[in-house]
Amino acid sequence: MSVALGLCVVVCLAVAASGVEGRQEARRAAATCADLAGNDTYQLSFEGSWSYVTLAPASDPTSMGALGYRVFSDWSPGTPLFPEIVTMAVEDSGIAGEGDLSCDAIADGGYEWRPDYAVIKAKCGKNVEVHVKVAYTSSTTTCAQYTVSNLKQAPGSSTSPLSSSPALKLVFSGKAPNFLGATSAAQVNGTSISVATKATMPLPPYTQQMHRYWRVQTSLNTAPSLDAQSHAYAWSLSLPAAATKNVTFCLSEYDSPPSAPAPLAPVLDTSNTTTDINDWLAQLPVPPASAHIGPTEFKMYYNAWFQFWFNTERAGGEHWVRPVITPSMSRYARGLWLWDTGFHVFALLASPGSRALAKAKDQLTVLTTAGVAVGHIPRVVGATVIEKTTQPPGILTWAALVIYNRTRDDDFLRLAFNAFAQNNDWFYAQRLAKDGSGLCLWAGEDSGWDTSPRWDQGPVEAIDLNTWLHMDHLLLAHMAKLLGNATAHDMWTQRAHQSAAAIQRWLWDDSKGVFWDRLPAQSAVQHDGGTTRIRSPSPPGSFVDVVTPAPFWALLGNVANASQAESVSSVLLTPSNLMTPYHMPCVGRSEKVFDPTDYWRGPVWVNVNWLAGVGLDCYGQHDRASMLRNATVAVVNGQPEPREYYNPLTGDGLGAKRFSWTGAVYIVTLQEMAGNSDVANTLHTILQCRHSK
Repeated sequence: MSVALGLCVVVCLAVAASGVEGRQEARRAAATCADLAGNDTYQLSFEGSWSYVTLAPASDPTSMGALGYRVFSDWSPGTPLFPEIVTMAVEDSGIAGEGDLSCDAIADGGYEWRPDYAVIKAKCGKNVEVHVKVAYTSSTTTCAQYTVSNLKQAPGSSTSPLSSSPALKLVFSGKAPNFLGATSAAQVNGTSISVATKATMPLPPYTQQMHRYWRVQTSLNTAPSLDAQSHAYAWSLSLPAAATKNVTFCLSEYDSPPSAPAPLAPVLDTSNTTTDINDWLAQLPVPPASAHIGPTEFKMYYNAWFQFWFNTERAGGEHWVRPVITPSMSRYARGLWLWDTGFHVFALLASPGSRALAKAKDQLTVLTTAGVAVGHIPRVVGATVIEKTTQPPGILTWAALVIYNRTRDDDFLRLAFNAFAQNNDWFYAQRLAKDGSGLCLWAGEDSGWDTSPRWDQGPVEAIDLNTWLHMDHLLLAHMAKLLGNATAHDMWTQRAHQSAAAIQRWLWDDSKGVFWDRLPAQSAVQHDGGTTRIRSPSPPGSFVDVVTPAPFWALLGNVANASQAESVSSVLLTPSNLMTPYHMPCVGRSEKVFDPTDYWRGPVWVNVNWLAGVGLDCYGQHDRASMLRNATVAVVNGQPEPREYYNPLTGDGLGAKRFSWTGAVYIVTLQEMAGNSDVANTLHTILQCRHSK
């Protein structure tokens, strides 16, 4: 074969392969609700809702579900606010009857979950089939449609003796909330039940009362019974032989006592819910099919995107001036978290759609508005309470610039600049160490690494905090330049030089070849975030040499020199430290305090993987960055839905379900695998990374 012919064959094959891939990509459309269907997810909600429903097909197959609620989900996450809305029971009233019939979900195909609804199929005794379809029809209304079939034959038929009475009694019962400090009063209102619930939140600072009003409506034309003491209610009806009944119940939420019941359609209609979710899914670009993005990744990519719809709560109260994205409706529904929001915004901006952009801007509007009110960007903004602690600076400044790159909205940029400049100043006023190092301190919840052993000895001059502040200086300098403020640009640039010099002088350990946190040289009372665990102290000014991924922040902020960056990676990325079967753990495997299931004392947090990867790319360590991206995709793929954190030895999902930042990082990671690194490139350009992709 001649060289020319060989080249032709190679080129032709490449073009042919490209054409096939192109045709595959053309056939792949955005996911829909049907594409995300499965049988291993059990929660439903609606964009803007303050509640969610948890289904339990294995143990409670005829239940409408248990309703979890906003602040209550943090107060007692294992106990829903409204656990007994409606549950169906079957009684055999025949002479040769069976009494109460136990109901069990059908083993094969008895449960299907979709983003827009769930269906449970059950068998009660030998002759009763039940299909329960549960869905949100709006952000304040949840409905369940029961289709119940009596398979017994009528008396006198060839299969049923004349002496048998095959009529069945169906009882649909529920109970108003009345536990754990939540008290309710219920009353009959025509064919419906009205419930007024009051709960006092004992979760500081959320020690306020919550008043909510509910109504359970039904398509039945009969009034329910009500026990005045227990607040239990029930509707009953007869189901004749060989008959099928359709019964619908809806639970609606109100801010004040509701007026007369609204008419209820006899059939549950989920078309609006389905359309709204499908429209949201269509906002996200379809990832190209590749070796990295197959069917599993495609489904998880859109499942992660759906979470933003699922975890959004409507505006309300004093501080939620826009709809907010919570970390997880089932565990952290009480508020909007600071550094979680940065990751959420990065993922939302993967979409070119206006709906996603508006949601991204809403999050920053809520946080900056609260920041102006309290003097710095707070850790959590609840609807009625602001938690006045803090979380990482810089990440929202970065997010705001990614938004600005899309919109070129100078007014938005000016508001962001003022809020984040104020926030940076606050750190140096309130968290500056008193040892003259020029470094700031933090510990506990302020850091975002709440229970990390990094602060077992108290607050530290942290490598991540001071790198965040350094990045923030450069990001603010860039904002000032865009706004035409040369004086501010020069001032923030000078601060960046000072913060980088302080990190190099005080936090680099030349003997170990790594950056560490450092105990302040002069002891002082410092805010510790409330989660510090004190162990045997080291001398003031000592390095806190517990192995974690935190030294990668020096790469993220382009503070390390080239040899330091290589040393950090070589020291940390070993099997005895951070290269566990599922990497990276948030504490080195060889550390005595390493615990693979204990929050920030061992598990994998994928946001840490991603930030470390962005830092590695800054120094041209692309193979290591790709390794972390692949590790993130693999560990998230191992569960039906994104989890809060993961066991680094087994890959098991831990903590909250449908965790927003895990899904966000997954989306951004797949975007990077497909060649879209806009978020990282925004940072790398401003930090002047010479080796970024």
